[in-house]
Amino acid sequence: MKRILTLGLAGLAVCAAAAGCGTGSTTRADAPATTTSTDRPAQALPGTPLPGTPLAGAPRPTTPTSSAPRTATPSQTSAAAPAPGSNSGSAPGSGCPATTDVLFTALKSGTGGMYSRSGNPAALRDPVCYAGFASAGTIVDENHQPSRVLFGYDAASRHWTPLTVGSAHYCEGFTPEDVAAHLPGCGG
Repeated sequence: MKRILTLGLAGLAVCAAAAGCGTGSTTRADAPATTTSTDRPAQALPGTPLPGTPLAGAPRPTTPTSSAPRTATPSQTSAAAPAPGSNSGSAPGSGCPATTDVLFTALKSGTGGMYSRSGNPAALRDPVCYAGFASAGTIVDENHQPSRVLFGYDAASRHWTPLTVGSAHYCEGFTPEDVAAHLPGCGG
């Protein structure tokens, strides 16, 4: 209780000294005040790590960190996913490797409106092929959200067919779990 009271009083003192609380300030009275102090190191409550401090046993970053927001790259969307353009699982009759040109032709000529459902992409990118299934990212205009298209290979006709489109877990019901783990955005 003494610590809370001390922190509360310190907060009021900082507020009064720095911002002149109540003297024409535009800060709402019901908004929580935030203060920072550069003259002493940050302290955490016992058992609570400081922000930015890795938890015990957590891996340390190997590259410098920045304050810029990170965006996921295609290879980061699934830990088990091969790198973009990877065509592993190329057993005979699996259709692998699959190229963006072959998959894009299959998407445009496919039935069921899959081309329009995928945002009428200008092209495909980062194909990944595994065991008779392939996925590729869409390159779309600013009015559509990028997604991935799942394709299945028919060994008898030697033809790729678009099966579904999505951005996460879009392979459910189309591929076995062990195959989904190799395709970006499919595996859990």
